[in-house]
Amino acid sequence: MIPNYRTFTLTATAEDDIVKLIYEELKKEGYKNPDFKLRFIGFEAAAGTQIIINGNPNKVPSTKYFITPYTGDEYMLIKTVKMPAGCAALDFHVIY
Repeated sequence: MIPNYRTFTLTATAEDDIVKLIYEELKKEGYKNPDFKLRFIGFEAAAGTQIIINGNPNKVPSTKYFITPYTGDEYMLIKTVKMPAGCAALDFHVIY
């Protein structure tokens, strides 16, 4: 399957799963994959912003850019993404 790169602007609460929100947006366009996962996620936020990926806590570094590893053939499967403080109109750059 050829990877797709997209940007989504999302608002989420602390309880929302960003991966599910992205999938819901894609479903509106006719995309169907019940086993949906991301290969990459990146966004800009305040340094220290907490993010939980696949149940593992992380923080946005001092650069204010958070990106997951991606080298084409090697990437992490991102099943869940949560932001304990939520977010408002944040741009998420993803590969799925």
